[in-house]
Amino acid sequence: MSFKAYSPILISMPRNGSTWVQSYIRAYYKKSNYGVIPSITNKLNYSTVNEFFGPKDFTQLDTKAKINLIETLEKINLVMCHKVLVDMFKEQPEFFKWFQSFYKDYNIILLRRRNIWKTCISWMFHSTVSLYIGAAEDKSHHWHNNGDSEINEDKLKSSIQTYKIPFKFHKDYFDHFVRMVRFFQDEVLPAFPNKWQMWLEDLTDEKLAEMFKVEVQTQVAPFKHTNYIKYYDPKELKLMQDAFEERFENEFRFYGYEYK
Repeated sequence: MSFKAYSPILISMPRNGSTWVQSYIRAYYKKSNYGVIPSITNKLNYSTVNEFFGPKDFTQLDTKAKINLIETLEKINLVMCHKVLVDMFKEQPEFFKWFQSFYKDYNIILLRRRNIWKTCISWMFHSTVSLYIGAAEDKSHHWHNNGDSEINEDKLKSSIQTYKIPFKFHKDYFDHFVRMVRFFQDEVLPAFPNKWQMWLEDLTDEKLAEMFKVEVQTQVAPFKHTNYIKYYDPKELKLMQDAFEERFENEFRFYGYEYK
């Protein structure tokens, strides 16, 4: 069997636990004889280091140069370990077209999250934090900067207090979220019809360790104590819930997602 079939490449919606899952894929690549793994430096964290094609990451290369590098590596039986979030495809149609062709024989994993409300409110929450903090000013809201999730959780709460972030229903963020869901369902999933759809709710550290034949990874962990809902004023939360419920009843539930 070709090395391609053994090479996992992760595709996910944002806020679906992709950094956590990717930590196991990175460990798997470290054990392989064909994995090329981007290093974590003081300018990159566990989230961005995996997104080789992210618009804000590895900016010394444009998309064409990144594609050329990956194609060159394959010629000597080496594979770049990276993940792709669906907005990268949506914003770069030519990249999406190339990806479908180049990776057709690879072990594509499509990460999904059944409870789409949790994805939505997490997206809205972190987008709001990013808006007020600014990526260039303060990265402490990224909970996966290092291996201690409790420390990062404290940093997040401290940043919210320091910047006095008002959590409101931003309709433009919600509309962007809806477009991402549609693109994932209507474009990405059909592009990989026979690939592995993995549900976040079915995963544990132990299952992932067994799946990829690696030790349990501890450098990435989800928040345990942050309740996104409590940060929203009841009126703003209701606006968000009303918009979400309308989309869920008329669209999301037909994709197989759950609300509560």
